[in-house]
Amino acid sequence: MLRYKVAIKPRAWEDIREIAYHICEQSGDDDVGTLWLESIQEHIAKLDVFPNSYSRYEISPYRKIHHGRYLILYRVDDEALEVTVCRVVAGERLAENIGPVEI
Repeated sequence: MLRYKVAIKPRAWEDIREIAYHICEQSGDDDVGTLWLESIQEHIAKLDVFPNSYSRYEISPYRKIHHGRYLILYRVDDEALEVTVCRVVAGERLAENIGPVEI
């Protein structure tokens, strides 16, 4: 079975940190944010196997995977066997202009 290298762009890390902080603030419990952070990192790590099995995002060549109410937007380079996570956004933000996917 082929395994892909999974990388997370700085903008996606920023998204993840902002969401985790927001979850901590909303819940009033740092453990809730920490659990979410761990779970999304585990979810992203699973992209190393069959990353093309998830839905295409409207903007090609990106794909998306749901993590609760959030979307992980990524691209796949099959020749290099690499997955790059570009953004993590709340699903309702897709109706807004989230800015460039690739930063």
